[in-house]
Amino acid sequence: MTKQAHFDILCPMPKTSGRLQTRKQDFVRSEIWTAAVDLFTAKGYEATTVEEIAAAAGVSRRTFFRYYASKDDLMVKAIDTYGDLLTEAIRSAASDVAPLEIVKQAVARVAETVVAQPRVRETMTISLKSPTARRAQLSELEIVTDRIAGEFARLLGHKGYTAKLMASLTIAVLTQTFRTWYERQPANVNGTVDDILESLHDLLEAGSPTSLIPNP
Repeated sequence: MTKQAHFDILCPMPKTSGRLQTRKQDFVRSEIWTAAVDLFTAKGYEATTVEEIAAAAGVSRRTFFRYYASKDDLMVKAIDTYGDLLTEAIRSAASDVAPLEIVKQAVARVAETVVAQPRVRETMTISLKSPTARRAQLSELEIVTDRIAGEFARLLGHKGYTAKLMASLTIAVLTQTFRTWYERQPANVNGTVDDILESLHDLLEAGSPTSLIPNP
């Protein structure tokens, strides 16, 4: 055996088949998602079946379940993506930044990324119209909240209620940002984040409940 042959056995060159397989899986996953959004929009979430989604995507029912555990899982994946983006944003924040500024930076970063994605408005419409889809997403939000609470605990050195409150606040601000963007369609989603946090700041700074009541 030559030295080169021996080296090739011990240190094989990376094969392209793995990358091609990943690209194929991403393509199939995207096709299923697109077909599902189209059907949910046209027929309604509750009225659409897994079989119809698979047929519209050009795959078998068995293939559908290789990528998604259920119809609800299609809606849950979007929330998982928010969780991944928020986790990364909080993880990369500087520890000497004020907590509310971390919330602002994380929400602005995630909101800007999400609203730039195709079909996001259709997805939000489906969630708003379907109690079943919305329940699936809300249940996943609890898991995401725990995930980012762990990141806040690590970053700020706070455990217990503080980290969980920061996580819940982040989710609330992000949710309201998406809702306001959906309703008003502003040119800049980061401006929406600023408005919401300003309202939150005014609420926290209010001296008493009566100070929130406008003068007649």
